[in-house]
Amino acid sequence: MRKLLILIVAAVTALPAYAKKKKEPLFDPSFTLRAGFGYALPIAGGESMVYDTYLQPISGKRTYDGTYDSYDLKKASFAAGFGTVIAPGLMFNEHFGVEVAAMFGLAMKKYTLNYTSTAPGNPATVNFTSYAELPVVLVPSLVVSTGNTRISGYARAGLAMPVSGKLIVEEQYSDQLNGTESATFEIKNRFSIGLAGAAGICYKMNRVMGLWAELNGMALSLRPKTGQYTSIIQNGQQIAGLINTSDTHFEYTYNYAERDNNSSSQPTKTLAFSAPFSNIGFSVGISMNL
Repeated sequence: MRKLLILIVAAVTALPAYAKKKKEPLFDPSFTLRAGFGYALPIAGGESMVYDTYLQPISGKRTYDGTYDSYDLKKASFAAGFGTVIAPGLMFNEHFGVEVAAMFGLAMKKYTLNYTSTAPGNPATVNFTSYAELPVVLVPSLVVSTGNTRISGYARAGLAMPVSGKLIVEEQYSDQLNGTESATFEIKNRFSIGLAGAAGICYKMNRVMGLWAELNGMALSLRPKTGQYTSIIQNGQQIAGLINTSDTHFEYTYNYAERDNNSSSQPTKTLAFSAPFSNIGFSVGISMNL
């Protein structure tokens, strides 16, 4: 009986410590910060976009013999090129968390279309160069991880939301009748939403710092809103300010009638279109647990 009482007292005494131990979390929620750089390739890219008011190939060759056009087009995406990322996040536990990444395009791929006309009486050549200028994309994502180990795998899935950047088309034109001309056309975009995801590995150097490498991708189309010739130089003279607004400014809309374009002092309305902005890439960088 005495031994039984001693065992009961010992068990009761140990209960608070045991309960306290069970309540201790295995992983404290922690803020994270990820930074890195990478290169992205175009996938599922488009071959054409609207330039001015007409459909224009983005990359490749176009020839005109005075009667027929011939095309040799290449796929393109304005999200291809070198970029960097900064991504703060919060891990709720060792397996699940959230992140908001800001992706900055630093050196985006430029696409060239070479147009040659052999029409009798006025042969011409035109070179178009198209690219995205300093795009910024926000990517809020859910994060899953294999665990808080020295080497861990992870994956992300979220939304891609471009918040800044323009599309630029640079034109170099030459023919026998008009001489030479160069022009710069800028396109501003509407707000649009796509999808983004990644899968990679992280190597923890210590409790704070780590290295990561991943494959990532984005499925997104830009929705241009307005277009404008910001520069038109003909035979060495800037003439953009001498041309009617209706010939230099354009609005891409989903609902319009051609008869509405009756004022030379107003932008010309034309059909809306989408521009390709999908990619797949490889990135590396450092991460920190704050």
